[in-house]
Amino acid sequence: RVRSSAASDVYKRQNKSNLSQDIQYDHDPPCLEQVRRAICAACPDLTLTIEDVLAEGKQVATRWTLRGTDTRGYRGRLPTGRQITTTGIQMARFEQNHLVEVWEIADLLGMLSQLGFLCTPEPPRITVRRFSS
Repeated sequence: RVRSSAASDVYKRQNKSNLSQDIQYDHDPPCLEQVRRAICAACPDLTLTIEDVLAEGKQVATRWTLRGTDTRGYRGRLPTGRQITTTGIQMARFEQNHLVEVWEIADLLGMLSQLGFLCTPEPPRITVRRFSS
């Protein structure tokens, strides 16, 4: 069973008021780690707010919100000055008070859209023609 203090300690470390430092997760694939570093580099005022934490047995679920301003440019692009707000859910599994697995879903597509990096196609134009008989 997860002690609430162990789970709380993990999330307190992640819930810093300023996340511009490098964040290292042992279980992330390299591509996800690159995305995290790019977001932190682009948004030096990045903040993570833990909205909800639910724990049962060896698992802890967290709902979070990430906010920041793109003042340095995301992945080589010019800074947009736009504010981003994105959300996610993280599931963590503990064994003997140690974090052993993390699953996470984040709205990265929404974040890229807020930064203006996604082209939104225009809706198709419908032309109605009436033919006389």
